[in-house]
Amino acid sequence: MRWGLIPHWAKDPKIGSRMINARAETVAEKPAFRDALRRRRCLVLADGFYEWQRSGGARRPMRIVMRSGEPFAFAGLWSVWTDQQSNRIPSCAIITTEANDLLRPIHYRMPVILPRDLEDLWLEANVDDPGALGNVLAPYPGGAMGVYQVSPLVNSATNDGPEVIARLA
Repeated sequence: MRWGLIPHWAKDPKIGSRMINARAETVAEKPAFRDALRRRRCLVLADGFYEWQRSGGARRPMRIVMRSGEPFAFAGLWSVWTDQQSNRIPSCAIITTEANDLLRPIHYRMPVILPRDLEDLWLEANVDDPGALGNVLAPYPGGAMGVYQVSPLVNSATNDGPEVIARLA
């Protein structure tokens, strides 16, 4: 899927570049996301993610992981956009919420990480009431997570090797 949700009603797929995240507080209200919240929820699997911590004028890339080392799932939304030539572009976005205590010193927002016992509820097609899903969109407990600084190599998508997740000494 392409990163950045392109709503099925969009006139131009470029809108997706501005739709990489949906705010938990407004996802049920925003036209770009509310239909996907009701009908097209997904899990976006990860083993970590990055945030940049500001320190003076510098930005330090930080990697956030589960202390257990296990992969986890972000709460995601998806859509399929079709152009005038009937070419279909599947796309997705993740939902963000306020940061937990661990991440707040780094960034004020964080992705919604679904506890394993709520993943099935998130994917359940018969649950289409945004109110029933709102409780799922909460900050993940910081005590289960870890954070460490990584190389600035992570700032470029062309760098795709183990050095981008290596802990800096």
